[in-house]
Amino acid sequence: MTFRGGRQRGAREEAARFETRLTAFGELLAAHPFSADRPDATHEMAVEYARALDAYEAAKRAAARDLALAGRELAAGLTALNRLNAHLVGTATPEAPAPAVAKPEARRPEPQVEAEAEAAPVKGPHEVRGPDVPRPRAPGDRARPRLRDRYTSGQLAKRTGVTVAAVYLLVLAVLGSWWLALVGLMALMMGGGLALFGGLLGWTSVTQIVGAVRGGLVSAEYVRTTKKVSYALREAPYQHFYLYVGADGEKVTYQRDALSPSLAALPTRRLWLVKGGGRTGMETHLSGLLVPPLMFLLLAFGVPLFLFGTVAVLYACPGLLIRALAG
Repeated sequence: MTFRGGRQRGAREEAARFETRLTAFGELLAAHPFSADRPDATHEMAVEYARALDAYEAAKRAAARDLALAGRELAAGLTALNRLNAHLVGTATPEAPAPAVAKPEARRPEPQVEAEAEAAPVKGPHEVRGPDVPRPRAPGDRARPRLRDRYTSGQLAKRTGVTVAAVYLLVLAVLGSWWLALVGLMALMMGGGLALFGGLLGWTSVTQIVGAVRGGLVSAEYVRTTKKVSYALREAPYQHFYLYVGADGEKVTYQRDALSPSLAALPTRRLWLVKGGGRTGMETHLSGLLVPPLMFLLLAFGVPLFLFGTVAVLYACPGLLIRALAG
């Protein structure tokens, strides 16, 4: 019992240390001077900043179930922010030519990113090192970056989908008529949207039902109270963190809003563990009991939407193409 208690205590301390690093990285992102509307902002800078934000969100989601994965996501975010700083220095406006004896005017350094020993090493924008961090390009370097360096995976998927749909509609217009292509465009937009919304709704409902059935009442221990990185006007600015460690070592966190850091928190809370379908979390008693019936209602609403949207997409592609070929 003593050994198990020590292991759980060590796991809680490790989770608390990582949460501190994650909060510091979030505050660094919020205070970073980069903005898309600054005069020297480029698409590459926006992509790196978006990657850093995505990595921060992914690290927050993974911290509840896999600290190793969360650490890798945090390291990826730090590396992306480091590349952003490199772009900021490499694309700065060049100074006017000065005499050979004159010293160049010192540039104002960008904020440095502090990295933990276990995270990826991050240097200031004047000294960026590492094989995965590009050096600032010279003003005369016009080498065009690859698509994978210019866009994120989500952006590439969207552009590919739009390109394929445009080519297909153009083929419909050539083989059939522009009116047929317009009908195909409307069917693709309406059907694709309904199928996507219905599919997401149905999948979320199924995972919630499975997770509520597989889970059960557990006891989570209070860890700490932290201030949110950002919050809306109607949200509480602080959060109480509770941690549950399963028999297999799986860690699940639960956040409860708090209006003040001095608000007393219960040492333990009885919560309903939602586990399944790639999602692990904890809910209150009432939420855990209401999840199955509510999710069944959403499932009954999402499945027809998905089927109707799928039929509309199939009518547009390849239905309209067959109609155009048949004349």
